[in-house]
Amino acid sequence: PKISEAFWNSSKFQKQFLASYGVRSNVEPRFENPEEQIFYSQLGDTIRDNPQQAIEKITQRLNASSSAILSYTLASLFFQEGQHQEAIKHYEVALSQFPDYLRAHKNLGIALIREERFGDSITHLVETINLGGADGTVYGLLGNAYLNLEKYASARLAYQNATLLDAENPLWELGIIKCAIATERYQEAVSLLDGVLSKQPDNAALWALQGNVYLQMEEADKAAVNFEILRKSGKATLQHLMLLGDIYMLSESIDLALAVYLEAIEQDGKGDIRRSLNAARILLNQGAW
Repeated sequence: PKISEAFWNSSKFQKQFLASYGVRSNVEPRFENPEEQIFYSQLGDTIRDNPQQAIEKITQRLNASSSAILSYTLASLFFQEGQHQEAIKHYEVALSQFPDYLRAHKNLGIALIREERFGDSITHLVETINLGGADGTVYGLLGNAYLNLEKYASARLAYQNATLLDAENPLWELGIIKCAIATERYQEAVSLLDGVLSKQPDNAALWALQGNVYLQMEEADKAAVNFEILRKSGKATLQHLMLLGDIYMLSESIDLALAVYLEAIEQDGKGDIRRSLNAARILLNQGAW
């Protein structure tokens, strides 16, 4: 599972990230060169108003003796502009200059998540926590990294810590649900999904997810309810409708299956008709001439 673009583009994440410029902690580097400090202090408006120009100015200024702060700021600007490989390179430079640079570890961990380098990201997100920079986002992204590596116990623990620190973010609770499903704790997943759906009743993906969990539990009748909810609300996809039709066929409710299959065929339109033909084949195999 990937972190959605909606998360990266959310105002909360953007505010957190933009607030990461500057100098704030006694575990982070300070300017040793007064001229460099003056140069940096004059960059504030450019960083805010014209990130690309700020990148050019810092790049021209960098040399072998530059502060880790400049490398870090350059990396953050590249990340903000969507140039994640460049961001990673300069965060690594900043950490080579100042290994305990808390925010460099945090933002490098985030950039590595964006590039789906989950194992590498864990190293830096854990170091962020060790340096005292734990927050809901750090724990949540750490959970996502562990989940993608199928380390479900660690993922679950990270997600639980994320929900403690950032209870309003539904992504972390969804992460716990995915851990429960992956470890076949289906009843727990269903119960958690009930709670999430009570807050997000219009979320079609969650209704479908719970329906699929019911199928894993061999509770087809309950799964049918979920897919019917999607159908009646007009949010059922072709796949949902075909699956619902199959459920009805398994329960020998041929008339119900036929109605759903026909609805699916209408939705299929001029696309790939193999699923529609498969529905007809299922009816033929049951003697539903």
